[in-house]
Formats: sequence, C-alpha cells, structure tokens
Amino acid sequence: MKIGAFNQKLTDFIQSIDLAPREFKVYQFLAKKPMTIKQLEKNINVSERMLRTYLDDLMKKKFIERRIVQERRLKYVYMANPSAEILKILKSKIVSIERCVK
Repeated sequence: MKIGAFNQKLTDFIQSIDLAPREFKVYQFLAKKPMTIKQLEKNINVSERMLRTYLDDLMKKKFIERRIVQERRLKYVYMANPSAEILKILKSKIVSIERCVK
C-alpha cells in the first residue's frame, strides 16, 4: 500500500514541476514584471490560445498568480510567485513523498 501511495505522490510531484520550454519562458517574463495576456503575446510571439493554456498550467502548478486590475476596464494581470514561495511548495511536496517511504 505504501509503494502505491509513494508512486502516486512521486508522479504528482514530477508533473507539478514538469515545465514545457514555452511555459518556462512565460514564467521568466513574468518574473521580471507582471503582464497582461496581450503584453505576453507580443513578447513571446505565441498565440493567445496557447498562451492561455500555458498560463492555466502555471497557475495550477502555483508558479504564477492572476489578479484583476481595473483601469479603464477590468483586465487580468499575471505575475510570477516569488521563487522562495515556489521552493517552499516544492519542499512540502518532497516531505510528503518522504513520509510515504518511512
């Protein structure tokens, strides 16, 4: 039973940090400054549809977050989570995996 739980947690962990090259590029841009989808689209040269997919994946993995900003109209601004926060999330997942082994 522990082996099955361990394998599942390990698989979940690997999937949580498995970044496609374009996802990593999106993260790098957002680590520099918060951006809207249109700003990212211009900088990365990716279609809006693919960009939304990358952003959704990065949010699920907790690498980035989205906030609503109101200027003339409402819009989403995406920003990278601090690397220390990402490291904390990854460490907690590793601890969870280690518990399955013990």
